Amino acid sequence: SGALHYETIPLSEAGLATQTPTSVPTPRLTENPSDEPSLETKSLTTTFENSVSYAGNMFDILARDNIEISSIAFNTFREDYITVRLYTRQGSYQGHDKDISGWILLANVAVKGQGLGNPTFIPEGAFPPVLVRRMNNQAFYITSDGPNLRADKGTSEGKLYTSNSDIRIYEGAGKRYPIDGATFTSRIWNGILEYRVIDIPTASPTTTKPTMRPTPSPTSVSSRLRLYWQQGYYWQESRRESWFCMECRNNCRENDSV
Repeated sequence: SGALHYETIPLSEAGLATQTPTSVPTPRLTENPSDEPSLETKSLTTTFENSVSYAGNMFDILARDNIEISSIAFNTFREDYITVRLYTRQGSYQGHDKDISGWILLANVAVKGQGLGNPTFIPEGAFPPVLVRRMNNQAFYITSDGPNLRADKGTSEGKLYTSNSDIRIYEGAGKRYPIDGATFTSRIWNGILEYRVIDIPTASPTTTKPTMRPTPSPTSVSSRLRLYWQQGYYWQESRRESWFCMECRNNCRENDSV
């Protein structure tokens, strides 16, 4: 007769392996998440039917959602290298078709022409993405130094030509070079816009007054706030993950705002 005293310990501590390993590994978070989420690249094409040549084209778009335009293609008969300049401005090109000072230069690059009827891209990365907020207009001006860009004749300047759920593209103008040269309307830009739909949070907080619940004694706390990003999230004109250091001042108490 007697008593048996024992304790249970994990097999791993006893130097014994389990007979049957688990079939699914324990999931682990990545130590270094990517700076920017992967967003779907979309596109909208006008037409590659063409009847006229110009040095440049001007056209307006309307964003029906928050978008970033990352690449643009045009139609040229050239199959050698051609230098093109891409400009943009908020609002419309109308009233700004003779003066380059009202435009922002995005790109000044040489690209290899792909021949008539084929898209020739100013590739992604050649210019910073152009943010266009929901229900805002943005104008674009793409030009070379000679009649190298093809277009088609339209019916009415500013008339809607094509659209999808994200963007509307309107009939625009053909341009001689330089910009103070002649303007021809209405013309339909031949090309493709590539873009991504993004989320932009509201600029103002959801409540106007913070909740104040003082504790009996004051506390002094330092902490660090980290924003965890979801796909497509856009905050303060950036999609990069950020850290913020905060310090509570002036004898603040628990639940005070910082």
